[in-house]
Amino acid sequence: MPSRGATRQPKGRPQTNNPSAAPATQPLVNPRTGWLGPWLFLLLGGVLALAVGLAGLVVTLHRQADQLVGPLLSDSPPAPDFALQDQNGQRVQLSTLRGQVVALTFLYVNCPDVCPLIASKLGQAQHQLGADNAHVALLAVTVDPEHDTPDAVRRFSAEHQLQGPNWHYLLGSLPELLPVWKSYYVGTDAAQVPGAPASKVSTPTPLLVNHTAIVYLIDPGQRVRVALDANFAVSDFLQDVRALAHGP
Repeated sequence: MPSRGATRQPKGRPQTNNPSAAPATQPLVNPRTGWLGPWLFLLLGGVLALAVGLAGLVVTLHRQADQLVGPLLSDSPPAPDFALQDQNGQRVQLSTLRGQVVALTFLYVNCPDVCPLIASKLGQAQHQLGADNAHVALLAVTVDPEHDTPDAVRRFSAEHQLQGPNWHYLLGSLPELLPVWKSYYVGTDAAQVPGAPASKVSTPTPLLVNHTAIVYLIDPGQRVRVALDANFAVSDFLQDVRALAHGP
């Protein structure tokens, strides 16, 4: 019977009862059973748990990057098609933009509040999109055809840093614009819009036209997915546009 405190050595090794001798280091493999030491099991378990946790974090971040954060349209209706000329005389038809994300809004250049706000945010977003601008079209439809002339629109665009081939401020006559306003439920007191809940009837002036302020995001399959209000966060806009552009 070994004395208390003695270190038991595997068979074939000399034994010592010298109390001053350092105790033998616990082997990685038990020489009798061949099993790994318990501390190594704990180490391996910790490494495995860390690896699983990191993998879960990567999946979570990937899902967040693909997630839409703006107000969603639950039924994702098809985007009604239309064709109008922009500030440069270029004819733009919505259906030809299939495969891109389209941000569609409704503005007028003499607006004192929401239109400059929306335009400034779109200008910031356009600059931050970088290479993703190739996958995005930014469209604004006039709600004041009498006063939104091509020259006025070009000045307005420059003031809000909206430039480039993917920016189109769309103009037209009242008969051309009425069906577009109606299709997207945009009310404007530049004219009565039958069926649009927000529509009003009054005399438009160069200073103030009441209208519905909204930004629709249309996915590459031409379905309306998100409806942002005028005070949207640029970061939310960028998140949604990139999710739609690169999503499944």
